[in-house]
Amino acid sequence: MNPLNKINEELRWSWGVISHLNSVKNSEQLRDVYAKLLPNVINLGNKFGQSKIIYKALKILRETNNLDVTRNRILDKEIIDMEHSGISLNESDQKEYNAISERLGELSTKFSNNVLDATNKWFLILENKSQIKGLP
Repeated sequence: MNPLNKINEELRWSWGVISHLNSVKNSEQLRDVYAKLLPNVINLGNKFGQSKIIYKALKILRETNNLDVTRNRILDKEIIDMEHSGISLNESDQKEYNAISERLGELSTKFSNNVLDATNKWFLILENKSQIKGLP
């Protein structure tokens, strides 16, 4: 699990930096990079989540080893996450799941960009002190 966790952690951290920059220092260039990389990140996550080799190894580990409560909980969570990622779907359904995942990522990004654009364009001009009465 350590090599797999290392890869996933590096991806999570790297993508987290890009996501954070896209949120706080939003620009057309960052949006373009984010939009270009997002399908690849989603695809890689789905490949890990739908890996039959990893899934079988986790199931065997769960059935054959006497792990402590904490390790069993982590292992159970990994197995459940893979089941939620479509590991038990047939190949055509997995392709559809992956396409839907990519579309969801695209729509979520578009929604976030629209909210950010609307927030940045909004302003209010107050013309007299009575309009701010009671505000700190």
